[in-house]
Amino acid sequence: RNLDLHDLLKRVKHYDSTRRKDALWGLRELFAAHGATSKLLQRSLSVVFRTIANTMVDTDKGVRDALYTLLEVVLPCIDVVSVATPFLQRLVAYAGSAMTSMEREIRMDAVRFVNLLLDWNADGIRTEQNRLSLLPSLVSVLSSISLVNATSGIQHQSHAFSVGGTAMTRDGIRSDSKKNRLGAQYAADRHIQKVLMTIEKLIGGGD
Repeated sequence: RNLDLHDLLKRVKHYDSTRRKDALWGLRELFAAHGATSKLLQRSLSVVFRTIANTMVDTDKGVRDALYTLLEVVLPCIDVVSVATPFLQRLVAYAGSAMTSMEREIRMDAVRFVNLLLDWNADGIRTEQNRLSLLPSLVSVLSSISLVNATSGIQHQSHAFSVGGTAMTRDGIRSDSKKNRLGAQYAADRHIQKVLMTIEKLIGGGD
């Protein structure tokens, strides 16, 4: 494809999700090969972050995953002492926005991004300003998981006791409904654990 930085950044804004995803992967390859040594890429970090940060709230899972893999490569190229602050503030702002999304997958991916930022620059993330920004959003995600799980349990129970010609076990609870409920509970518990671990890392207890 041989696309340069300008072309890749332009494609990150493309209406087609496949183009956006491919552009982020292209940027990853570019930074993996030259990010630590290229003065052009170093000087372009500001425009790169302005362009890619918005994909944290992209509705396409593949695009968000591509952003994550890109950040894994780009973040180590940034001097956390002298130039990290403006990039960090932008990413924190978008992570906070993503955690208020109506879509559960976007919210959970945002938690994953916060973990990545903590692994990269824990001291920068743990400033009072960033904590005040991120903690309420993380608690909101935690509450949303609990609420959805409780609602799902009620729905499964209601369905299990319906008698519209469905097969019932002896105690009146359909076995498939029970399996679905247990599966949903397990997934919810995993999500809750991830959020709680992120909160612990953010307040400094998860190093």
